[in-house]
Amino acid sequence: MELTIATFNIQNKYRIKNYSGIDKYGDHTIELLKFLKNYKIDVLGIQELTKRYQDRLLPILEKKYELAGKYRFTRLGNKIPPFNKFNEATSVISKYKILDTETTYIPSFPSIPRIITEILIEVDSKRVKAMSTHIDVFSDKIKKKQLEYLTKKLKKEVYPFILMGDFNATIGDFYFEDFIFKMREMGYKRVEVNEPTHKCRKLPIDHIFIPKSWKVEKARVIHLKNRMSDHKPIIATISF
Repeated sequence: MELTIATFNIQNKYRIKNYSGIDKYGDHTIELLKFLKNYKIDVLGIQELTKRYQDRLLPILEKKYELAGKYRFTRLGNKIPPFNKFNEATSVISKYKILDTETTYIPSFPSIPRIITEILIEVDSKRVKAMSTHIDVFSDKIKKKQLEYLTKKLKKEVYPFILMGDFNATIGDFYFEDFIFKMREMGYKRVEVNEPTHKCRKLPIDHIFIPKSWKVEKARVIHLKNRMSDHKPIIATISF
């Protein structure tokens, strides 16, 4: 069975008042739908999804995709300035029916709250979890704490899983190297893509992890011609 998965930080352009996916470069909700279709993506982990963006995105998903994921400040945060500017959802979009979903807080104090969203899907009679997360950008100490928390959480997982997201870390960072090592001990591997996904680092800060037994047929960083985001998405076709 083949599955095409991707991770993409779509960028919360909070400096634009009431950002809804539209800016001077176009309507990015439409571009995101084109991205899903053109690359035949089955499961997409997204980060920095604002409520206004989501409100416009949901009607155009054309009932071919489902979306799950809560907000870092809960829905109430969408109504309270200045929280509404930074109240992002870390979500998963799936072509497969979402059987169950859960959003969990990961340790973030004293920084901005961070979360991980999980969905349960069935692929060719096999139940699989897909997860999307967004690790802290400000503090190495907090990043390390969050990755340690994820390690403990993932060790308890009963389903094979796909972990995707913006980790704000590269394979050159000691705490992320340690996370990769612990994932290997659990039977999971990082999809080997080493091209930058953001201008801030010379190696990718966005990553995908899958079971070691799954085969990576193709994996690459995509250079989109539009200006949807300051990140570049990673797409991987896997078989199991």
